[in-house]
Amino acid sequence: WNGLRGVLGTQVSQSDFAAVGVESYLQPTKTKSVGVFLMEEYEVGQWHLEGAVRQDWQELTTLDRASVKHEPLSVSASAVWHLAPAWTTALSVARSQRAPTAQETFARGVHLATNTYELGSENLDVETSNSIELTLRKSTGSLTGSVSAYRYDYDNYIFANTLDQHEDFRLIRYDQADARFTGVEGELRQQITPWLGATVFGDYVRAELKGDGGNLPRIPAARLGVRAD
Repeated sequence: WNGLRGVLGTQVSQSDFAAVGVESYLQPTKTKSVGVFLMEEYEVGQWHLEGAVRQDWQELTTLDRASVKHEPLSVSASAVWHLAPAWTTALSVARSQRAPTAQETFARGVHLATNTYELGSENLDVETSNSIELTLRKSTGSLTGSVSAYRYDYDNYIFANTLDQHEDFRLIRYDQADARFTGVEGELRQQITPWLGATVFGDYVRAELKGDGGNLPRIPAARLGVRAD
């Protein structure tokens, strides 16, 4: 339509989950979710533009009829500049919201897989992130690759807060706090012969609570590797 190409859709889902037996840390819980979304793209000159919006309605209900509802809304936009035949650079910004999961809301009990006693929080609000990412990519030729840098600022980030610990066993509660993620990632691939290629890749993320909250738990370590194919 007038140069716009896109998709309008809806997504409906329902899931039933329970942890039973020794690891009965979560009572039977039903998650109902309905979402509607719109994504459009537009080409103008050397630019490729995209925009999207999504509205969700989620309801969590337990066996004893406790119920929690959330309505997350997400919007995003991006621009890709074809600055040369083999090179593109992209900038994307987004405001994304995520509703708490059943585990984060209603968990209460021992979770042996993570060696924790988990406590959910029924008063959790939606998690909101404001993000920006910049990418440079070379897609053709014997040498290809990409590098990206990003920043995510979270309001009400949901995380497993350690309240107490005995040796390797931890008491955790799902809490919320403002947080910041800053990271880089990239890879470089060289086609050495018609049948052999080699790649160097890596990524790093710094994740911390704002203020004097310190580092966030369970964040992947920095990574650097090589691959042949």
